[in-house]
Amino acid sequence: MKILSVNIRGLGAPEKRREIHRLVAERKLTVLCLQETKLEVVDEFLCRSIWGPTPMAFSFKSSVGASGGIITVWDPSVLDVWMTVNIANCLMIKGSFLKNNDMFCLANIYAPSNIRGRQMLWEAVSNFLLSHGDVAWCVLGDFNVVRSCEER
Repeated sequence: MKILSVNIRGLGAPEKRREIHRLVAERKLTVLCLQETKLEVVDEFLCRSIWGPTPMAFSFKSSVGASGGIITVWDPSVLDVWMTVNIANCLMIKGSFLKNNDMFCLANIYAPSNIRGRQMLWEAVSNFLLSHGDVAWCVLGDFNVVRSCEER
C-alpha cells in the first residue's frame, strides 16, 4: 500500500492540483492525504482532478474560511472504507483491505498551532483509538510541531 501525505497550503491553484495529480499517477498511490486545503467545499470533480481516472472514493473536512481543510482519497478496489469520522482537526477512515479483510484505521491530521488545541486533538484521537479495538493504525499529517529550531 502506498500513501502520500502533503500539507498543500491551499488547493485552489490549478498548478497545485496538477502537481498532486502527477504524484498520484507516478507513485500509483492507494491513499492520498492532504492537509490545509483551504477549501470549504470538495466535490468529485476536484478529487478526480487530483486522483485521475482510476477508481477513487474520498472524504473531506471543510476549512473554516481560509484556514484548515483536510481531504483523504483512496482506491476502493484496494480498500473497503465503511466509516468516516470528523473530530477536532482530524479526518479518520476505518475499513478493511479487500485482499485479506484485515481491518485498519487511518487518521489524517492537521493539528492546531496552539498547545491546548493539540492536547485536545490528541485526547480525541486517543479515545477513538482505544474504542475501536485491535486494528492496524496509520496516523499521519501535519502535527504542527518541530523537534528543533532548525526544522522551522
